[in-house]
Amino acid sequence: MTDTWEVEGGVRIPVRNAYAIGWNYPEHNREMGRQALGKLVVFQKSTGALLANGGVLPYPEETEELHYEGELVVLVGEGGARIPPAEAASRIAAYAAGIDFTRRDLQREAKAKGEPWFAAKNFAGATAVGPFVAASRVEPIGSRRLALRVNGELRQESLLSAMLRPAPELVSLVSRIVPLLPGDILFTGTPSGVGPVSPGDLVLCEIDGLPALEVRIGPRESL
Repeated sequence: MTDTWEVEGGVRIPVRNAYAIGWNYPEHNREMGRQALGKLVVFQKSTGALLANGGVLPYPEETEELHYEGELVVLVGEGGARIPPAEAASRIAAYAAGIDFTRRDLQREAKAKGEPWFAAKNFAGATAVGPFVAASRVEPIGSRRLALRVNGELRQESLLSAMLRPAPELVSLVSRIVPLLPGDILFTGTPSGVGPVSPGDLVLCEIDGLPALEVRIGPRESL
């Protein structure tokens, strides 16, 4: 686990909290059988589960359905509470490619019981984040394309402009729930095409203008 985020130019920002957005791409909503477009979900991912700059993710215990979700990740440079949407873009320091790994069977069980998704979204390596690039280098970020491949096969592909709410609006949204701190990161949602991985698979998430994030799925952990 890393304790600081490094942005090009030698800028270092302490790691704080990790938040994530669910249901931010219409086509992903449809593939998951959700019809309520526009109603987003905010949940927390543990920074203790960080897999910074990729590497090996041991196939986690207590699941038979480990899924990938390729995402754009936002790094907050200047925090605050109830940040107005018009000011939110200026609070973003950098962007990275990310993969929100999910124990889908545990998530399905939690949904059926009306319980939080915490166990489904948090385990060693679940919060995979690539190297950060200063926001000024890649704006307008909405024009960039996200692609995720498993063993070289394209599984997810979308322009970031397909998000129901763009990154600055998400920063504003989360800041109305909890004050944001410099070093907080925000996963912005995943497009359609999510699916399972197995031990030995190589998962690659690419976003135009950002370093690629590569994660190898390791052997299954012992129960």
